[in-house]
Amino acid sequence: MSQTVLVGTRWFEGVRDDLKRAGCDAGDLRGGVGVLSVGHNLADHVIGQTDRQAAGKAAPSATEVADGVSPRRGWGACLGHVAQYHLVMAVMLSLVWAVLPLQMFWPGLAAGLAVSAVTHAFVDRR
Repeated sequence: MSQTVLVGTRWFEGVRDDLKRAGCDAGDLRGGVGVLSVGHNLADHVIGQTDRQAAGKAAPSATEVADGVSPRRGWGACLGHVAQYHLVMAVMLSLVWAVLPLQMFWPGLAAGLAVSAVTHAFVDRR
């Protein structure tokens, strides 16, 4: 057990050192995580999804597809939600970036939001 903790600690120290070399500190990371947490709740539960999108974004079941429903049904609602969700997240991050002296970089934010959008779409199709 202690070996796993030690390996985990070494990994964290390595990540921390990489962030410091990039000009980012733990406060930046905590600030970013806090904004993403609030943004997620706002985007997924308040303004980033309509009732129609929530009800229609899932993939049809195997039985529905066997009965003739298109397997593509729901993608429009799902992609609409993902676009709204990530727009809210981008606005939240931009506002915080403008107000707080966090060390964040556009290419990293764009890459993170792109990965989030792709994975979010497939997870929401469940």
